[in-house]
Amino acid sequence: MAVDREAREGFDSMVHIFVGRGSKVLFWRDRWIHDFAVKDIAPLIHAQVDTRTINRRTVEEGLLEGRWLLDISGDVNFVGHLQLLHLNLAISMINRDLASDDRFSWPADPFGSYTAKSTYIRLCQGAERAPYATCIWRSWAILKCKIFVWLAVQHQIWTSDKRARHGLQNASSPSF
Repeated sequence: MAVDREAREGFDSMVHIFVGRGSKVLFWRDRWIHDFAVKDIAPLIHAQVDTRTINRRTVEEGLLEGRWLLDISGDVNFVGHLQLLHLNLAISMINRDLASDDRFSWPADPFGSYTAKSTYIRLCQGAERAPYATCIWRSWAILKCKIFVWLAVQHQIWTSDKRARHGLQNASSPSF
């Protein structure tokens, strides 16, 4: 399933990952190194890893005998070596509890678990609802009347000129 890049980045920035065994956390993609992803710490190194590996290698597999180093292909320049050292240091500072599972914390929910409801509430937080919206949409009128009133309140009614410009009406003036 393809996910919009901006939506993925927004989701990733909100989720906090606590690494246990590392079997559920992706080594190259997730933000597991003190809330940073490998791409944030070492972009040149990340660019030299195959996309299939990025989407499959878990932290558990990557840290087993340093297999993550074998994922890097091609020549690494001087700046790449510096980033590699920085990444290696950051990874060595991670304290994992191998007896526990990985945990993902979602700050939009009081219990830290992800739900569609908590996401929707977070998305709409701070949005102002029009005071007349409930009156319009809960009325007994037929749908096309509700839509007309909704557009009229927002000053968005399409005039005959605008409809003609968009090819929705043949004549630019009303015909009686």
